[in-house]
Amino acid sequence: MSFLQEYRNRPRRVVFYGRVSTEHEAQVAALDNQMDWYQELAAKNPNWEVVGKYVDEGITGTQATKRPAFMQMISDAEGRKFDLIVTREVCRFARNTVDTLSYTRKLSKLGVEVYFASDNIWTMDNDGELRLTIMATMAQEESRKTSERVRAGIQMSREKGVLFGNGNILVSMLWASLLVFMLERRLWAVVGACAVGAVFTFFGVIHAAGVGVAQELPAVAGYLLMALVSVLIFRFSARAKQTDDAAPAA
Repeated sequence: MSFLQEYRNRPRRVVFYGRVSTEHEAQVAALDNQMDWYQELAAKNPNWEVVGKYVDEGITGTQATKRPAFMQMISDAEGRKFDLIVTREVCRFARNTVDTLSYTRKLSKLGVEVYFASDNIWTMDNDGELRLTIMATMAQEESRKTSERVRAGIQMSREKGVLFGNGNILVSMLWASLLVFMLERRLWAVVGACAVGAVFTFFGVIHAAGVGVAQELPAVAGYLLMALVSVLIFRFSARAKQTDDAAPAA
């Protein structure tokens, strides 16, 4: 094992940092998966002592001062509560190049290293800051482009008198919620989401050329049918489970 590997594998007090930019159920579920991924990573590093985690939900990454969990993490670093922060990507840590570099430099002075797992960047490596600067700049530029695209899309929708770009954003959110509810086996949440989809479709908010267009009866029927099928499947699954539980053990 090289000196660098031995240095990285020394006993560390570790915390995880995660962030999602919206409070939508699908993103929160993704955050939970991200935390599970961190735990698996920690299991592969037996010299890590996980002492905490910090999570910002529904908060943009462009300004660090607006993220309470992030700022608490920095405060705890000043209190010498840990010496390694593990986060998945540079864009999860910050989307502002200045913030990224200023906070990692501050942490380094406190003896706290940051490990960006997906980017394989260790901030105390010789080339760590150079690689971090490149990745942070790319994250900031992507954030700027995304904001410009969203603003342009909203402006075009307003000019055309269309809500949320023909409802595409709402449809995406609705279907993402349906998927999460189904995976979590939340029957009445599935039925509720289908009902919302049917109502929005009937009044032309989604699946239509513009608000007020209500000529989408097949799509309305599709949402109602999906709700009915979900009820039948969930009921059948529950009865099958009861039958299995009641069956005598061989």
